[in-house]
Amino acid sequence: MTAIESPISKVPQEVLRAIFAINGSYDELIAARQKGSIQEIEERVFNEPDTTHSVELSRFDRHPLTTIRRASQVCQAWRYTILHYPGLWGGLIDVDFMAHPSVKTHHQLVWAEEVLRRAGNSSFTVVGGLIHGTMRYSDESWTSLLSNLFAVHWRQIRHLNLDLRKSQRELNFVNEAISTPAERLEYFSLTCSSDMGSAKKLFSNEAPSLRNFAYHGLGFDFNAPWTRQLQKLTLQLRAEDLKASKLSAFLNALSHMASLNSLEITNAITASELRGDVTSLPSITLPQLKHLSITHDIGICNILLSRITPTPGRRNSVCATMYQFDEATALELAAQVSSYVGRCKYSFGPLVSIMLETWRFRFVNLNFEIIKRRSSYAADMERFARVFLDIFVNGDFRLTTSLHFEIVGFQGVLTNAFTESARRFIRKFQSVKVLRTDAVAFSVVTGPDVVPGLEGHPRLLPRLQELRIIGWWIDGGPFGRDFVDRFNSFYRRNYSDGCERVRAFVLDLRVARVRDREAFDALKEAESIVVQYPQATAAEFSELTFLPSSFEKTESCRCVIAGQQC
Repeated sequence: MTAIESPISKVPQEVLRAIFAINGSYDELIAARQKGSIQEIEERVFNEPDTTHSVELSRFDRHPLTTIRRASQVCQAWRYTILHYPGLWGGLIDVDFMAHPSVKTHHQLVWAEEVLRRAGNSSFTVVGGLIHGTMRYSDESWTSLLSNLFAVHWRQIRHLNLDLRKSQRELNFVNEAISTPAERLEYFSLTCSSDMGSAKKLFSNEAPSLRNFAYHGLGFDFNAPWTRQLQKLTLQLRAEDLKASKLSAFLNALSHMASLNSLEITNAITASELRGDVTSLPSITLPQLKHLSITHDIGICNILLSRITPTPGRRNSVCATMYQFDEATALELAAQVSSYVGRCKYSFGPLVSIMLETWRFRFVNLNFEIIKRRSSYAADMERFARVFLDIFVNGDFRLTTSLHFEIVGFQGVLTNAFTESARRFIRKFQSVKVLRTDAVAFSVVTGPDVVPGLEGHPRLLPRLQELRIIGWWIDGGPFGRDFVDRFNSFYRRNYSDGCERVRAFVLDLRVARVRDREAFDALKEAESIVVQYPQATAAEFSELTFLPSSFEKTESCRCVIAGQQC
């Protein structure tokens, strides 16, 4: 009997290697751990250095190391390819997973040694750390594995991402290793509970390939030669770092990092103040900077934003996270951000997206965010929101044809001052043809007191062709006639005098409660309905279609109303 050859067996070995490399990547795992979105690892590792295909899979069978191990047991060809691919195994060193307590320490170490043997002299990716909620890990096996990696394989490590804050043992071997040259090291992220003794002479000043560096504190030589080639720098500022003299030296060092395109600064404590003369801090220019993220006390955010000059015309990403609300310092932060954005001299593109929430303000185009980490009253954030809008009132929006503007969670606290700020902001978008907004924002910017055409009040969105309302059904509020009247008034006041008309009105509606559906009783099972407007000079909307057709079977429906000019 002739065996039928599977098409997959014809895949070239170099393609197979590429597929295995993708499935063995730790990128998603590292991202999940950094976000805290991965559950505590409860899955087992196998008891023997290698197992048969009949072994029961764990719940964590999607871990890259398990994936590659299982793939090596599919067929002889795959096994040969995988076992003769040292670089694949070198990229699979997860200390947490390999030192898991579900098996005896002896078996853990045997399997870890087998992985290292298969990796050979390839470059290593080492991830993990005692970072999970309970100390269920065998600290002995974990420390033994880590000691072997640093003592024997340090110069093979290309990517290191470790959190050692919860280790219960002395880790002098780490201190010794990181003070020696690291020729292959490209990515270094090490979090400790205290300074490493050799931090000031990291890598013996020899790390020619290092591009991404993350560390806690300024307890290292930030003028070392390897710092000048960094492309991404992530630092935690501790209380002892918040001295004007130390911060001044750090800013001067930053000015020599000509390749730096990402700078992230966080704090290791919840409240802190800068000590010393702030006026002595230098202002610096980072010519390649694309991303700036500051998560710290609002005062530190202000200081750093005021001292870092972006390159004009470069698209910058900015995130400022504050831990407390104080109106005076919040206003100062807004002023500093406004100055920073102004110095970018960035011309905004076809799509602009703004979201105001009670805990976060986002300018999506710049990846710009101001985040409130602690609870605050919506009224507090409302005051700051109007300042946030004023940050961008002088922006260049001539190329913007689509605007997404959303206000979430501010019902009942919006003031006249906020309304004026919002309208002043919206009027900057004279080229917008598509507006996507929610009920609150729509009500704010299109209220009956908005009078177009007066001196100093340009027509609201004069080129608008399409309006999309999302989430109108907020807090069970009225829809039907109230909305029809509001939209009709908006249309008559802005688009009924011969200028370009609104061509389409698209409503995305999410109904949260069954009783809210009573407003749609008149629609019944109809697929379409004629909507008559009170005045012939307004648009005559001829068709209303529900998708999907059965409204009762879904919590979300989309309503499209096609418009015709009179």
